[in-house]
Amino acid sequence: MKCYHIDNDSYLLIALKHCRIISSVKIWFANAIFAGKVLKKLKEAKIRMRCLDLYPYNTEKALEQAFSSFPDLTGMTMRPHGQEFFWSGLDMYSFPKFTKMDTLMLDGFNIKPEVFLPESLTTLEWLNRSGKFLRIMPKLKYLVNLEYLMLGHAEFLDTNEFDSFLQVISSENLPKLQYLVSSLFFN
Repeated sequence: MKCYHIDNDSYLLIALKHCRIISSVKIWFANAIFAGKVLKKLKEAKIRMRCLDLYPYNTEKALEQAFSSFPDLTGMTMRPHGQEFFWSGLDMYSFPKFTKMDTLMLDGFNIKPEVFLPESLTTLEWLNRSGKFLRIMPKLKYLVNLEYLMLGHAEFLDTNEFDSFLQVISSENLPKLQYLVSSLFFN
């Protein structure tokens, strides 16, 4: 892997013309406008990618820009960059309807109640150090295609919460679930 600092976005397009199929594109950004420009250049270059990795430096997540450029994206990794959101997490108020997305990895995001994750997901990795697992737990039962679930720092206050979790991931709700990897904590 090589990293380049490109000062001019037309140079980015020139570099991208040498690539057609890329397994993963990683974008570190401070604002969604910059990320949107990069995504437009990727689209203009007709880049086909398996996974888009977004690393925001602040609260702008560039999800709408990603969706408008690549609505058929199949994989995404998101993690706030830097230490500001490492423990507290970054709030996520919406998530676009990526209908073909099968893999989603979220590290350090607080998923709000109004957010729905794509039902097409077969793989979900969710890590959060701010104790927000109970917010995402009810959303899991709607991911009927889920085969692999990795949870990091899932915290339960009592056995009732854990029993609720077991009900959510039951074969009734998640009939295709084969792998559960987690670090569970009881308070």
